Amino acid sequence: MPKLPICWLISNLRSNKLEEVLSTQLASTRLRAGVSLRAFMSAGFDIHQINGSPTEPVILFVGKFVFDSFSGKYIEDGGVRQKIWLEKIKRNRLLGGINVVDYSDHHFVTNSLAGEFYRGILDYIDVMIVPSRLMEKNARSFGTFPIYLIPEPLEISNQPISEASQYDPNKASALWFGHNSNLKYLFHYLLTPQSRPLPKHLHILTNNIEREPFESLMKSLPGNFNISVSEWSLKKMVDTSKLCNYIVIPSDSADPRKNGSSPGRLVTAFALGRPVVATMLDSYIEFERLFLEIGSEAASRFLAGAPYPSHVMQEAQREVSEIYSMSSVAQRWISLIKSA
Repeated sequence: MPKLPICWLISNLRSNKLEEVLSTQLASTRLRAGVSLRAFMSAGFDIHQINGSPTEPVILFVGKFVFDSFSGKYIEDGGVRQKIWLEKIKRNRLLGGINVVDYSDHHFVTNSLAGEFYRGILDYIDVMIVPSRLMEKNARSFGTFPIYLIPEPLEISNQPISEASQYDPNKASALWFGHNSNLKYLFHYLLTPQSRPLPKHLHILTNNIEREPFESLMKSLPGNFNISVSEWSLKKMVDTSKLCNYIVIPSDSADPRKNGSSPGRLVTAFALGRPVVATMLDSYIEFERLFLEIGSEAASRFLAGAPYPSHVMQEAQREVSEIYSMSSVAQRWISLIKSA
């Protein structure tokens, strides 16, 4: 048992209830804070109120800082979250607690309000958790605190492998899923030759949907190309994947904020049982034989209708199902607490 109780600071919650943490569309909350809290509770650890103010020393986990939406939807919104969180972090240090920062985007180097927040708490970080080896490398130059690598787990079971290894590109359907902050990478990809031939239909699953950006995008794309945009949910993602020939995950390996991203979306795509066309990020390199890199000759042939071997998808599912299982990742969180 840990010597101190545990508390999490989590952005953009309406209720501070565990049920909301476990079901939110924000994967970095659902699959990091949510998974850890469920593991800690199962282990019988003492858990304090989410977003509570420390009145005694605690192990204070600082989740992804998302700047206030000013929408009035969330707790600690309207321009106050940065100040409130900094006060809680400082107070916990004064009380003798341990501040653990879950760092999933490289904001130390960004000229943004999030960057300002993370640089402002540097002197108060006792432990850091990262989702990838590159993020660990990125963070090491900013402090001497210990850093632990904990990835996001798979939250779905392996789905049946796509039966059609070859398809008609003129009738193809593709799937993209992710947070709306990643849509810019998808839009850029769709406007480049690397996406050609485009599928006939692209299913997009995301959050906080705004129609205007999609309407502007469509004006620059062929008239026979169609998109459908829906709110992401776990069930919707699984069901939609069954309608698609492949999954596409564009990103930007040169973007310092995102180049240390976890392999979470890639391993989820493997579990969905469809071929994957993706940008090569550092955390994807160990799986390079299991997906098609955007811009590669193999990806171009596949998009043009070349068959994709089903045994590769089977191997991908076998490789990630144990390492990224919910129980395996939960145990990493528990081990971290026991060492604190």
